[in-house]
Amino acid sequence: HYQRRTLVDFSHDLAARLGPRRLLAQIFRPIVRAWLLAQSPVLRRARRTPLAGRVAVVTGASSGIGAATARRLASQGACLALVARRADRLDRLAEEIRRQGGTARAYAMDLTDEAVRTRLVPAIHRDLGPIDVLVNCAGTAWYGWGQEMGWTTARDMLQINASATVHLTL
Repeated sequence: HYQRRTLVDFSHDLAARLGPRRLLAQIFRPIVRAWLLAQSPVLRRARRTPLAGRVAVVTGASSGIGAATARRLASQGACLALVARRADRLDRLAEEIRRQGGTARAYAMDLTDEAVRTRLVPAIHRDLGPIDVLVNCAGTAWYGWGQEMGWTTARDMLQINASATVHLTL
């Protein structure tokens, strides 16, 4: 609902009603003002969402913790850059966030490739603006004996779990 009277109007009315107790009005004015501002739905929403309008990058956003984190950041008003290998899942998540009134762009990229990581940050800057938040959820693991793991798997695991995290952070 639209408030027709301002805080100044309220203060003047209070001072007029108090008459000689004008001093009390001056003392209580900051308290009343703080209370009235606390009732503002716009200010309450702004206080609850310090991420509103901030650009957040979530790697590994196609599933699991990355997708859950992206949904949570979107509910807080962040503009999201969703990064993962699985384009179909990223597109579905981005569409879900947009349907709920959020802002999200999907970047289907394999972060094990350094050249791809190098192109990612300028693309996000161009599309959404400077990055304020980075959440690294992308990662892989090996569930077996170390001696059975091939070098390609080990290299990819190091690239995504260590190199990509450090590269995007710097």
